[in-house]
Amino acid sequence: MTWPALDCASPGETVAVIEYLLAICFASGTCPSSDEEWRAWILDRRSLAPAAAWLADQPADYWDLFHPTQPLSQNSLLAADLRESGTGTAQLIIEHAGDYNQHFDHHHLELDNPLPAADAFRATLTQHVYGPYGRARMSGQRLGAKVTNLAAGRLTGRIRVVALGQTLGETLRLNLYPPDGPGEPLNTSWTTPGFERRTFDEKAKPRVPRSSADLHSSLGRSVLMRPAYGPHGGQVMVDRVLIGAGEVLDLDPVHHLQDAVYSKTANGMSKPLWPSPSKALW
Repeated sequence: MTWPALDCASPGETVAVIEYLLAICFASGTCPSSDEEWRAWILDRRSLAPAAAWLADQPADYWDLFHPTQPLSQNSLLAADLRESGTGTAQLIIEHAGDYNQHFDHHHLELDNPLPAADAFRATLTQHVYGPYGRARMSGQRLGAKVTNLAAGRLTGRIRVVALGQTLGETLRLNLYPPDGPGEPLNTSWTTPGFERRTFDEKAKPRVPRSSADLHSSLGRSVLMRPAYGPHGGQVMVDRVLIGAGEVLDLDPVHHLQDAVYSKTANGMSKPLWPSPSKALW
């Protein structure tokens, strides 16, 4: 069976999921190493099965959404803050939360609206790449004030160009441009051993991605979710969430923005094409 597209809640979520699948391919070494090999991969419809095999061999703890110390794509250091400042799941969905404040009295953020764990995970991926700048809804007294200062996500200020194929596999192959650096590391958690993360006692210092896998799985937000069970103890859900500042990347246009289409700003500067209501660009 082939899948021509992903069934996601929004275009932004679709891009975020594709980004994560690309990161897995890069981390597993399931990617071409040169422009010539890239063309051959596309023409020959090279199998992506090695990425699935690599994923199956990974430690289960790395992929546990509710692991106590290294939850998937989250920051367990927010645990105490989640108990004190956690909100309903509306904060996690970008198209619901807006700037995370959700009106001055924050009433919308407090609505009891549990999300299935799979939906919450995809929303977390979307936060990492598209989260808007602003202030997080948390005091920051424990981790420092800088945890409340949210930088714009990696793709928030520009249009991500994704080449679409007739199947999901073809879409991934079309976008698996030759990697920048070795396969790993993949960002599975803020506290994954071997990573040096930013702290929140000073302004973030942008870091250069260490690989294509690192780039496409970067943690642009600190997120922590609380698990719950659905009616009658069935489906695993998420009922509370907290969002804080994440990592900031130092991106090189040649190595990290290969898909970007450049345009001139009003003052004559060149920058990647950005979303613009006046140009009907999303």
